[in-house]
Amino acid sequence: MGKIRIVGLGPMDEKGLTKEAMDVIENGCPNFLRTENHSSVRYFQEKQIPYTSFDSFYETKESFDEIYFSIAQSLMEETKKSDINYFVPGHPLIAEKTVIHLIESGCEYQLINGMSFLEPMLSAVGKDPIDGLKLINGDDFSDLDLDIHTDTIVTQVYNQRIATELKIAIGDMYGDAHELYLISHAGIQEKEKVHKIMAFELDRMGELTHETSIYLPKVAKNQKYSLKDLFEITRQLRGENGCPWDRVQTHESIKANLIEESYEALYALEKGDMMEFEEEMGDVLFQVVFHSEIAGEEGDFTFSDVVSSICEKLIRRHPHVFGEGKADWEAIKMEENNRRTIESRLDHLKGLPALMHGQKALRILKSEGKSSSYAHFSQEESIFSDELTEENLGKILLYWVEKGEEKGIDAESALKELLLRLEEENKESC
Repeated sequence: MGKIRIVGLGPMDEKGLTKEAMDVIENGCPNFLRTENHSSVRYFQEKQIPYTSFDSFYETKESFDEIYFSIAQSLMEETKKSDINYFVPGHPLIAEKTVIHLIESGCEYQLINGMSFLEPMLSAVGKDPIDGLKLINGDDFSDLDLDIHTDTIVTQVYNQRIATELKIAIGDMYGDAHELYLISHAGIQEKEKVHKIMAFELDRMGELTHETSIYLPKVAKNQKYSLKDLFEITRQLRGENGCPWDRVQTHESIKANLIEESYEALYALEKGDMMEFEEEMGDVLFQVVFHSEIAGEEGDFTFSDVVSSICEKLIRRHPHVFGEGKADWEAIKMEENNRRTIESRLDHLKGLPALMHGQKALRILKSEGKSSSYAHFSQEESIFSDELTEENLGKILLYWVEKGEEKGIDAESALKELLLRLEEENKESC
Protein backbone atom coordinates (compact mmCIF):
# COMPACT_ATOMS: atom_id res chain seq x y z
CA MET A 1 0.00 0.00 0.00
CA GLY A 2 1.48 3.34 -1.07
CA LYS A 3 1.48 6.66 0.72
CA ILE A 4 -0.73 9.66 -0.12
CA ARG A 5 0.86 13.09 -0.08
CA ILE A 6 -2.03 15.50 0.56
CA VAL A 7 -1.04 18.93 -0.71
CA GLY A 8 -2.68 22.30 -0.14
CA LEU A 9 -2.57 24.46 -3.29
CA GLY A 10 -3.39 27.63 -1.39
CA PRO A 11 -6.25 29.98 -2.30
CA MET A 12 -4.52 31.88 -5.10
CA ASP A 13 -2.91 31.21 -8.48
CA GLU A 14 0.44 29.50 -9.07
CA LYS A 15 2.21 32.42 -7.35
CA GLY A 16 0.78 31.20 -4.06
CA LEU A 17 2.22 27.68 -4.30
CA THR A 18 4.76 26.82 -1.64
CA LYS A 19 8.21 25.46 -2.56
CA GLU A 20 7.26 22.13 -0.95
CA ALA A 21 4.04 21.94 -2.99
CA MET A 22 5.96 22.54 -6.24
CA ASP A 23 8.47 19.84 -5.30
CA VAL A 24 5.64 17.33 -4.82
CA ILE A 25 4.01 18.33 -8.13
CA GLU A 26 7.24 17.51 -9.93
CA ASN A 27 8.23 14.35 -8.01
CA GLY A 28 7.00 11.98 -10.72
CA CYS A 29 4.24 10.29 -8.71
CA PRO A 30 0.69 10.22 -10.14
CA ASN A 31 -1.06 13.54 -9.46
CA PHE A 32 -4.76 13.75 -8.55
CA LEU A 33 -6.74 16.97 -8.15
CA ARG A 34 -10.06 17.21 -6.37
CA THR A 35 -10.92 19.86 -8.95
CA GLU A 36 -9.06 21.60 -11.73
CA ASN A 37 -11.34 24.60 -11.24
CA HIS A 38 -8.55 26.44 -9.40
CA SER A 39 -6.15 29.11 -10.62
CA SER A 40 -3.00 27.30 -9.44
CA VAL A 41 -3.69 24.42 -11.87
CA ARG A 42 -2.08 26.65 -14.49
CA TYR A 43 1.28 25.58 -13.00
CA PHE A 44 0.62 21.95 -14.02
CA GLN A 45 -0.45 23.04 -17.49
CA GLU A 46 2.52 25.36 -18.11
CA LYS A 47 4.97 22.66 -16.95
CA GLN A 48 3.06 20.01 -18.91
CA ILE A 49 2.77 17.86 -15.82
CA PRO A 50 -0.01 15.25 -16.16
CA TYR A 51 -2.80 15.03 -13.60
CA THR A 52 -6.22 13.47 -13.13
CA SER A 53 -9.08 15.52 -11.71
CA PHE A 54 -12.28 14.32 -10.05
CA ASP A 55 -14.53 17.00 -11.57
CA SER A 56 -16.59 14.33 -13.35
CA PHE A 57 -17.73 13.04 -9.94
CA TYR A 58 -19.64 16.31 -9.43
CA GLU A 59 -21.75 15.45 -12.47
CA THR A 60 -22.41 11.78 -11.74
CA LYS A 61 -22.95 11.61 -7.97
CA GLU A 62 -26.15 12.59 -6.20
CA SER A 63 -24.79 14.45 -3.16
CA PHE A 64 -21.62 16.14 -1.97
CA ASP A 65 -21.20 13.54 0.75
CA GLU A 66 -21.26 10.82 -1.91
CA ILE A 67 -18.82 12.80 -4.09
CA TYR A 68 -16.26 13.26 -1.32
CA PHE A 69 -16.53 9.68 -0.09
CA SER A 70 -16.15 8.33 -3.65
CA ILE A 71 -13.07 10.48 -4.26
CA ALA A 72 -11.47 9.15 -1.09
CA GLN A 73 -12.30 5.57 -2.10
CA SER A 74 -10.78 6.10 -5.56
CA LEU A 75 -7.60 7.49 -4.04
CA MET A 76 -7.33 4.52 -1.70
CA GLU A 77 -7.54 2.20 -4.70
CA GLU A 78 -4.72 4.13 -6.41
CA THR A 79 -2.44 3.65 -3.39
CA LYS A 80 -2.53 -0.08 -4.05
CA LYS A 81 -0.40 0.63 -7.14
CA SER A 82 2.07 3.25 -5.87
CA ASP A 83 2.60 6.41 -3.84
CA ILE A 84 0.34 9.20 -5.08
CA ASN A 85 -0.09 12.97 -4.73
CA TYR A 86 -3.50 14.49 -3.98
CA PHE A 87 -4.03 18.25 -4.36
CA VAL A 88 -6.82 20.32 -2.82
CA PRO A 89 -7.52 24.07 -2.86
CA GLY A 90 -6.39 26.06 0.17
CA HIS A 91 -5.23 24.18 3.24
CA PRO A 92 -5.78 20.39 3.40
CA LEU A 93 -7.54 20.54 6.76
CA ILE A 94 -9.84 23.52 6.21
CA ALA A 95 -13.20 22.71 4.58
CA GLU A 96 -11.88 19.55 2.90
CA LYS A 97 -14.07 16.53 3.62
CA THR A 98 -12.14 14.24 1.27
CA VAL A 99 -9.06 14.73 3.42
CA ILE A 100 -11.02 13.85 6.57
CA HIS A 101 -12.25 10.64 4.88
CA LEU A 102 -8.67 9.74 3.98
CA ILE A 103 -7.32 10.38 7.47
CA GLU A 104 -10.15 8.39 9.08
CA SER A 105 -9.49 5.47 6.70
CA GLY A 106 -6.17 4.83 8.43
CA CYS A 107 -4.10 5.15 5.26
CA GLU A 108 -0.49 6.31 5.35
CA TYR A 109 -0.43 9.99 4.50
CA GLN A 110 1.69 13.12 4.63
CA LEU A 111 0.22 16.61 4.84
CA ILE A 112 1.87 19.42 2.89
CA ASN A 113 0.37 22.63 4.13
CA GLY A 114 -0.83 25.46 1.93
CA MET A 115 -2.22 28.84 2.85
CA SER A 116 -5.95 28.60 3.57
CA PHE A 117 -8.50 30.94 2.02
CA LEU A 118 -9.06 32.50 5.46
CA GLU A 119 -6.01 34.79 5.36
CA PRO A 120 -6.93 36.43 2.02
CA MET A 121 -10.54 36.74 3.21
CA LEU A 122 -9.48 38.53 6.38
CA SER A 123 -7.13 40.77 4.40
CA ALA A 124 -9.92 41.64 1.96
CA VAL A 125 -12.16 42.95 4.74
CA GLY A 126 -9.44 44.23 7.08
CA LYS A 127 -10.54 42.13 10.07
CA ASP A 128 -8.66 40.52 12.96
CA PRO A 129 -10.32 37.25 14.16
CA ILE A 130 -8.97 37.55 17.71
CA ASP A 131 -12.48 38.07 19.14
CA GLY A 132 -13.84 34.96 17.45
CA LEU A 133 -14.53 33.69 13.95
CA LYS A 134 -16.97 31.02 12.79
CA LEU A 135 -16.67 29.10 9.53
CA ILE A 136 -19.71 27.43 7.94
CA ASN A 137 -20.46 25.71 4.64
CA GLY A 138 -23.00 27.65 2.58
CA ASP A 139 -24.04 24.53 0.73
CA ASP A 140 -24.96 22.72 3.93
CA PHE A 141 -26.14 25.21 6.53
CA SER A 142 -29.21 26.07 8.57
CA ASP A 143 -30.20 29.22 10.42
CA LEU A 144 -29.06 27.42 13.61
CA ASP A 145 -25.46 27.69 12.37
CA LEU A 146 -25.53 31.49 12.47
CA ASP A 147 -24.32 33.34 15.55
CA ILE A 148 -25.11 37.06 15.70
CA HIS A 149 -22.35 37.63 18.26
CA THR A 150 -19.49 36.14 16.24
CA ASP A 151 -18.03 37.17 12.88
CA THR A 152 -18.76 34.41 10.38
CA ILE A 153 -17.31 33.31 7.05
CA VAL A 154 -19.71 31.40 4.81
CA THR A 155 -17.98 29.39 2.07
CA GLN A 156 -19.35 27.75 -1.08
CA VAL A 157 -21.78 30.49 -2.07
CA TYR A 158 -21.67 29.36 -5.67
CA ASN A 159 -25.24 29.64 -6.94
CA GLN A 160 -28.47 31.60 -6.67
CA ARG A 161 -30.22 29.03 -4.49
CA ILE A 162 -27.57 29.24 -1.78
CA ALA A 163 -27.48 33.05 -1.97
CA THR A 164 -31.26 33.26 -1.59
CA GLU A 165 -31.38 30.84 1.34
CA LEU A 166 -28.62 32.81 3.07
CA LYS A 167 -30.36 36.11 2.37
CA ILE A 168 -33.53 34.88 4.07
CA ALA A 169 -31.73 33.37 7.08
CA ILE A 170 -29.47 36.41 7.60
CA GLY A 171 -32.38 38.81 7.11
CA ASP A 172 -34.44 37.02 9.77
CA MET A 173 -31.62 36.95 12.33
CA TYR A 174 -29.57 40.07 11.61
CA GLY A 175 -32.02 42.28 9.75
CA ASP A 176 -32.39 42.92 6.01
CA ALA A 177 -30.18 46.02 6.23
CA HIS A 178 -27.28 44.27 7.99
CA GLU A 179 -24.05 44.92 6.09
CA LEU A 180 -21.85 42.05 4.91
CA TYR A 181 -19.07 41.39 2.39
CA LEU A 182 -19.46 39.27 -0.72
CA ILE A 183 -15.97 38.20 -1.82
CA SER A 184 -14.88 36.32 -4.95
CA HIS A 185 -11.38 35.00 -5.77
CA ALA A 186 -9.88 36.26 -2.51
CA GLY A 187 -6.13 36.75 -2.79
CA ILE A 188 -5.95 36.63 -6.60
CA GLN A 189 -5.00 40.19 -7.40
CA GLU A 190 -6.40 40.43 -10.92
CA LYS A 191 -9.64 38.60 -10.05
CA GLU A 192 -10.47 39.51 -6.45
CA LYS A 193 -13.79 41.30 -5.99
CA VAL A 194 -15.08 42.62 -2.69
CA HIS A 195 -18.63 43.98 -2.48
CA LYS A 196 -19.94 45.56 0.72
CA ILE A 197 -23.69 45.07 0.52
CA MET A 198 -26.80 44.75 2.68
CA ALA A 199 -28.32 41.35 3.36
CA PHE A 200 -31.32 41.87 1.10
CA GLU A 201 -29.00 42.42 -1.88
CA LEU A 202 -27.22 39.09 -1.52
CA ASP A 203 -28.99 37.23 -4.34
CA ARG A 204 -28.84 40.21 -6.72
CA MET A 205 -25.09 40.34 -7.18
CA GLY A 206 -24.64 38.51 -10.49
CA GLU A 207 -22.10 35.76 -11.07
CA LEU A 208 -21.35 33.44 -8.18
CA THR A 209 -18.55 30.84 -8.30
CA HIS A 210 -16.99 28.13 -6.15
CA GLU A 211 -14.53 30.81 -5.00
CA THR A 212 -17.29 33.10 -3.67
CA SER A 213 -17.67 33.48 0.09
CA ILE A 214 -19.40 35.82 2.52
CA TYR A 215 -17.87 37.63 5.45
CA LEU A 216 -20.71 38.27 7.90
CA PRO A 217 -19.82 40.71 10.72
CA LYS A 218 -21.48 40.24 14.10
CA VAL A 219 -24.25 42.64 15.09
CA ALA A 220 -23.48 45.81 16.99
CA LYS A 221 -23.90 45.61 20.76
CA ASN A 222 -27.51 46.05 21.95
CA GLN A 223 -28.82 45.99 18.38
CA LYS A 224 -30.03 42.38 18.47
CA TYR A 225 -30.16 39.83 21.28
CA SER A 226 -29.68 36.08 21.61
CA LEU A 227 -30.04 33.43 24.32
CA LYS A 228 -26.50 34.28 25.41
CA ASP A 229 -27.62 37.85 26.11
CA LEU A 230 -30.55 36.62 28.18
CA PHE A 231 -28.18 34.63 30.38
CA GLU A 232 -25.81 37.57 30.74
CA ILE A 233 -28.71 39.86 31.71
CA THR A 234 -30.02 37.29 34.21
CA ARG A 235 -26.58 36.89 35.78
CA GLN A 236 -26.18 40.65 36.00
CA LEU A 237 -29.59 40.95 37.69
CA ARG A 238 -28.54 38.33 40.26
CA GLY A 239 -24.98 39.60 40.55
CA GLU A 240 -23.36 41.63 43.29
CA ASN A 241 -24.48 44.94 41.81
CA GLY A 242 -27.71 43.61 40.40
CA CYS A 243 -31.37 44.06 41.28
CA PRO A 244 -32.12 43.60 45.01
CA TRP A 245 -35.36 41.73 44.20
CA ASP A 246 -33.86 39.36 41.64
CA ARG A 247 -30.86 38.58 43.83
CA VAL A 248 -32.94 37.10 46.67
CA GLN A 249 -35.34 34.99 44.61
CA THR A 250 -35.43 31.22 45.03
CA HIS A 251 -37.18 28.35 43.23
CA GLU A 252 -39.88 28.51 45.89
CA SER A 253 -40.46 32.27 45.75
CA ILE A 254 -40.96 32.39 41.98
CA LYS A 255 -42.58 29.01 41.33
CA ALA A 256 -46.02 30.56 40.79
CA ASN A 257 -44.55 32.81 38.07
CA LEU A 258 -43.87 29.81 35.83
CA ILE A 259 -47.55 28.82 35.88
CA GLU A 260 -48.74 32.43 35.56
CA GLU A 261 -46.51 33.20 32.57
CA SER A 262 -47.49 29.92 30.87
CA TYR A 263 -51.19 30.73 31.22
CA GLU A 264 -50.65 34.25 29.90
CA ALA A 265 -48.86 32.80 26.86
CA LEU A 266 -51.73 30.35 26.26
CA TYR A 267 -54.27 33.16 26.58
CA ALA A 268 -52.42 35.23 23.97
CA LEU A 269 -52.36 32.19 21.68
CA GLU A 270 -56.08 31.57 22.14
CA LYS A 271 -56.77 35.20 21.26
CA GLY A 272 -54.71 34.80 18.11
CA ASP A 273 -52.55 37.79 19.09
CA MET A 274 -49.14 36.74 17.77
CA MET A 275 -47.33 39.89 18.93
CA GLU A 276 -48.55 39.34 22.49
CA PHE A 277 -47.83 35.60 22.18
CA GLU A 278 -44.23 36.40 21.18
CA GLU A 279 -43.83 38.59 24.26
CA GLU A 280 -45.39 36.05 26.60
CA MET A 281 -43.23 33.24 25.21
CA GLY A 282 -40.25 35.41 26.13
CA ASP A 283 -41.58 35.63 29.68
CA VAL A 284 -41.89 31.82 29.81
CA LEU A 285 -38.34 31.44 28.49
CA PHE A 286 -37.07 33.84 31.14
CA GLN A 287 -38.61 31.65 33.84
CA VAL A 288 -36.74 28.62 32.46
CA VAL A 289 -33.48 30.59 32.34
CA PHE A 290 -34.05 32.09 35.82
CA HIS A 291 -34.71 28.69 37.43
CA SER A 292 -31.72 27.20 35.58
CA GLU A 293 -29.46 29.96 36.89
CA ILE A 294 -30.67 29.42 40.46
CA ALA A 295 -30.13 25.67 40.08
CA GLY A 296 -26.66 26.28 38.66
CA GLU A 297 -25.72 28.54 41.57
CA GLU A 298 -26.82 25.81 43.98
CA GLY A 299 -24.98 23.07 42.09
CA ASP A 300 -28.13 21.14 41.12
CA PHE A 301 -28.16 21.45 37.31
CA THR A 302 -27.48 23.96 34.54
CA PHE A 303 -29.37 25.13 31.46
CA SER A 304 -27.10 22.85 29.41
CA ASP A 305 -28.33 19.91 31.51
CA VAL A 306 -31.94 20.94 30.85
CA VAL A 307 -31.32 21.04 27.09
CA SER A 308 -29.44 17.73 27.10
CA SER A 309 -32.21 16.07 29.09
CA ILE A 310 -35.02 17.07 26.73
CA CYS A 311 -32.93 16.25 23.64
CA GLU A 312 -32.18 12.78 25.00
CA LYS A 313 -35.85 12.23 25.78
CA LEU A 314 -37.04 13.35 22.33
CA ILE A 315 -34.49 11.14 20.59
CA ARG A 316 -35.33 8.20 22.82
CA ARG A 317 -39.06 8.58 22.19
CA HIS A 318 -38.70 8.95 18.42
CA PRO A 319 -36.70 5.90 17.31
CA HIS A 320 -38.51 6.00 13.95
CA VAL A 321 -36.87 9.38 13.29
CA PHE A 322 -33.47 9.06 14.98
CA GLY A 323 -32.92 5.30 14.75
CA GLU A 324 -34.28 2.08 13.32
CA GLY A 325 -37.25 1.62 15.65
CA LYS A 326 -40.98 1.96 15.07
CA ALA A 327 -43.18 4.97 15.81
CA ASP A 328 -44.85 4.01 19.09
CA TRP A 329 -44.79 6.96 21.48
CA GLU A 330 -47.21 5.45 23.99
CA ALA A 331 -45.34 2.14 24.18
CA ILE A 332 -42.04 3.93 24.81
CA LYS A 333 -43.62 6.11 27.48
CA MET A 334 -45.16 2.98 29.00
CA GLU A 335 -41.75 1.30 29.11
CA GLU A 336 -40.29 4.37 30.83
CA ASN A 337 -43.20 4.54 33.25
CA ASN A 338 -42.88 0.85 34.12
CA ARG A 339 -39.58 1.74 35.70
CA ARG A 340 -41.45 4.13 38.03
CA THR A 341 -43.97 3.33 40.74
CA ILE A 342 -47.61 4.46 40.48
CA GLU A 343 -46.94 6.70 43.46
CA SER A 344 -44.06 8.52 41.74
CA ARG A 345 -46.08 8.90 38.52
CA LEU A 346 -49.02 10.39 40.43
CA ASP A 347 -46.70 12.66 42.43
CA HIS A 348 -45.44 14.02 39.13
CA LEU A 349 -48.91 15.52 38.48
CA LYS A 350 -49.31 17.54 41.66
CA GLY A 351 -48.26 20.84 40.13
CA LEU A 352 -51.02 20.72 37.50
CA PRO A 353 -54.39 22.50 37.63
CA ALA A 354 -57.05 20.33 39.30
CA LEU A 355 -59.04 19.25 36.21
CA MET A 356 -55.92 18.39 34.24
CA HIS A 357 -54.46 16.68 37.32
CA GLY A 358 -57.62 14.58 37.71
CA GLN A 359 -57.79 13.50 34.09
CA LYS A 360 -54.13 12.47 33.93
CA ALA A 361 -54.37 10.68 37.29
CA LEU A 362 -57.38 8.67 36.11
CA ARG A 363 -55.47 7.81 32.92
CA ILE A 364 -52.52 6.48 34.94
CA LEU A 365 -54.78 4.44 37.22
CA LYS A 366 -56.60 2.96 34.21
CA SER A 367 -53.28 1.97 32.61
CA GLU A 368 -52.51 0.01 35.79
CA GLY A 369 -55.94 -1.66 35.88
CA LYS A 370 -57.06 0.48 38.82
CA SER A 371 -59.81 3.04 39.28
CA SER A 372 -60.84 5.79 41.66
CA SER A 373 -63.79 5.20 43.99
CA TYR A 374 -64.21 8.96 44.15
CA ALA A 375 -65.19 9.12 40.45
CA HIS A 376 -68.20 6.77 40.96
CA PHE A 377 -71.52 6.98 42.75
CA SER A 378 -73.38 4.10 44.34
CA GLN A 379 -77.05 3.47 43.61
CA GLU A 380 -77.97 4.96 46.96
CA GLU A 381 -76.06 8.15 46.17
CA SER A 382 -77.34 10.88 43.93
CA ILE A 383 -74.82 12.64 41.75
CA PHE A 384 -76.62 15.84 42.58
CA SER A 385 -77.07 15.57 46.31
CA ASP A 386 -79.49 17.93 48.06
CA GLU A 387 -76.67 18.83 50.39
CA LEU A 388 -73.73 20.03 48.32
CA THR A 389 -70.55 19.77 50.34
CA GLU A 390 -67.00 20.41 49.25
CA GLU A 391 -66.36 16.67 49.09
CA ASN A 392 -69.49 16.00 47.05
CA LEU A 393 -68.64 18.79 44.64
CA GLY A 394 -65.17 17.29 44.20
CA LYS A 395 -66.71 13.88 43.47
CA ILE A 396 -69.09 15.41 40.93
CA LEU A 397 -66.24 17.19 39.15
CA LEU A 398 -64.09 14.06 39.11
CA TYR A 399 -67.05 12.02 37.84
CA TRP A 400 -67.47 14.31 34.82
CA VAL A 401 -63.72 14.47 34.29
CA GLU A 402 -63.74 10.69 33.94
CA LYS A 403 -66.67 10.85 31.50
CA GLY A 404 -64.71 13.40 29.50
CA GLU A 405 -61.69 11.07 29.45
CA GLU A 406 -63.87 8.25 28.17
CA LYS A 407 -65.09 10.48 25.32
CA GLY A 408 -61.66 11.91 24.54
CA ILE A 409 -62.63 15.39 25.81
CA ASP A 410 -60.01 17.45 27.63
CA ALA A 411 -61.77 18.74 30.76
CA GLU A 412 -59.41 21.66 31.36
CA SER A 413 -59.81 22.97 27.80
CA ALA A 414 -63.59 22.42 27.84
CA LEU A 415 -64.08 24.54 30.97
CA LYS A 416 -61.64 27.19 29.82
CA GLU A 417 -63.41 27.51 26.46
CA LEU A 418 -66.76 27.92 28.19
CA LEU A 419 -65.37 30.60 30.51
CA LEU A 420 -63.96 32.52 27.55
CA ARG A 421 -67.36 32.44 25.86
CA LEU A 422 -68.99 33.63 29.09
CA GLU A 423 -66.59 36.57 29.24
CA GLU A 424 -67.25 37.46 25.60
CA GLU A 425 -71.03 37.39 26.16
CA ASN A 426 -70.74 39.73 29.14
CA LYS A 427 -68.49 42.09 27.19
CA GLU A 428 -71.13 42.36 24.49
CA SER A 429 -73.89 43.07 27.05
CA CYS A 430 -71.94 45.85 28.76
